[in-house]
Amino acid sequence: MLIHKALGASLSGATEPERYTGGGPGALTNGVRGTFAFNDGNWQGFRGKDFEGTLDLGAVVPISGISTTHLENTYSWIFFPKRVEFFVGDDSSSLASVAIFERPASQANNGPTIVEFRQRFRELSGRYVKIVVTGIGTCPEWHIADGEPAWVMLDEIVVE
Repeated sequence: MLIHKALGASLSGATEPERYTGGGPGALTNGVRGTFAFNDGNWQGFRGKDFEGTLDLGAVVPISGISTTHLENTYSWIFFPKRVEFFVGDDSSSLASVAIFERPASQANNGPTIVEFRQRFRELSGRYVKIVVTGIGTCPEWHIADGEPAWVMLDEIVVE
């Protein structure tokens, strides 16, 4: 089990996963990481849509890092997100962007690969951490499922 500051934290305003729920709302902060198998019961899947959710850490705490974990398996129509953004604040209505990751869509079929989008901080604190994950939307032109909704898979949101 992975121990971190968001372990068991409540997640509000979260986009509902489709088919792959990871076991429910607490799956993204349960301390268990998904494997290379998208159907291992740990991944949350979003088909043709983006993810957004805000963690409540319960109190203002020092934050030295934030990360999300994503799976790609283009054979199964699963692509890494094209953009991930982290926001932090002392109250949920005034959050500031603290990190943005952008990644071009894959240009070829790839087997299962896991990537962690992680940002470290020197002096940051907050109670609320918002995560916005933007998928590629539809499978790219070169893919056998060109134009069909693409999956973006998300697992553990870690706050250090």
